Amino acid sequence: MFPVVREPGRNTRDRQGDLHAGRRLALALESLGERLAASAGLPPVLRPQAEALAQGRSRVPADGAAVDWVSRVRDGLPVGLQGLRGWLGTPLTVWLEERRGSPEEDAAQVALEARTLLKARHEDAARAYCRWFSAAQPEGAQGVFAVASELGLGEAVDRFCALGCEGDLGRQVGVWQRAAAGWAESALGSRVAVPVGELGRLKALHGAVGEAERQGVPPGGVAAWVASQLGWTLAEVEALLKLQRAVVARTDPRETLRPRWALVRPVAEAVASLERDLGRMPTLDEIAERAGSHRALVELCLEALDERSPG
Repeated sequence: MFPVVREPGRNTRDRQGDLHAGRRLALALESLGERLAASAGLPPVLRPQAEALAQGRSRVPADGAAVDWVSRVRDGLPVGLQGLRGWLGTPLTVWLEERRGSPEEDAAQVALEARTLLKARHEDAARAYCRWFSAAQPEGAQGVFAVASELGLGEAVDRFCALGCEGDLGRQVGVWQRAAAGWAESALGSRVAVPVGELGRLKALHGAVGEAERQGVPPGGVAAWVASQLGWTLAEVEALLKLQRAVVARTDPRETLRPRWALVRPVAEAVASLERDLGRMPTLDEIAERAGSHRALVELCLEALDERSPG
């Protein structure tokens, strides 16, 4: 293991700040719901959602449907009241957008401001995750990752609030940022998906390739040799070899570190210098301060270094 003290996550003050900001958002949403429920112009079909919001019973997503993340990434960031769409649902959001300058719209702006303040507490962490995951992507992909990261941050804070502002929002942000990287890869068509039915064949392929190397089969003849040993067609073996190379490129620590070395190097140097100066294993916060990196990025770097380490 890399010599670092992995102390518990963010301190009590940070968590209390998240709790207060989350409760502020929850109260603003309830106030918005009360305003909507009292509106004489609200269509009857939208009233149940407004009342659920007023009573603190609304959940994200309000529409109760699966979210098409790839489409959302491709469409870009939500604008204006669309930032509350997860809470309001699509029909109620559209109705509000048609009532610009109304008391209901004013209440929605208060909720938007509260949501923005809660998100702002974790924007630096989101950016750190985005830098890490987009570093291995082709030039021009960073914009897609930035959109996905922003959407993931919004999902994290909305669900934190919807679940009573319990738990560690910082950790929840990390989970959603990892998911966001997957949405971005799917939108770009660069995500490596291994069908469940191919897992056994990939394992057999790996063993056969290893045996071919032990037998001294020339690199150019490995595919044909494996096909003859396993009873597969040459086309099947070549397709699986291509899939295996893609998986290795995504999971081999050497491959994951190479495009991210500019991010990893300051962290590795900080760990070495701190251990020498302090005479003990440094903490994550100490490393982050010396490396000039966000704590979330430090954790990602250390994870990658641990995976590369033989121990």
